[in-house]
Amino acid sequence: MCGICGAAAQWLSDYEVRNFVELMHVSVLRGWDGAGVFMVPEKGNKTVIRRTEATGTDLILSTAFKEGLKAGGKKSVIVGHTRYPTKGKNTIENVHPHEADQRAQGQRMADE
Repeated sequence: MCGICGAAAQWLSDYEVRNFVELMHVSVLRGWDGAGVFMVPEKGNKTVIRRTEATGTDLILSTAFKEGLKAGGKKSVIVGHTRYPTKGKNTIENVHPHEADQRAQGQRMADE
């Protein structure tokens, strides 16, 4: 089945963000057929979303993820998901997190 990991605090420190990155590496063992993250930033009201059909390791090493970490300042929540499919093909539409309304600002990983 899929892997889910995350970190939450009033504002995540660099240490806590590095721990999240390590959790995403380990979560690849739970799913390697797509990965996604959402991050709640300090500034603005848009949740930052990054998704890929590649692995969680590929995602967190990507420029898109690193830019997402910088977007909007410090983060209070980061949640990651690694996909082990039981239904559906390996497409970006099947990778979590799914966008439900205008509050989410999704962006496909640019450097796949």
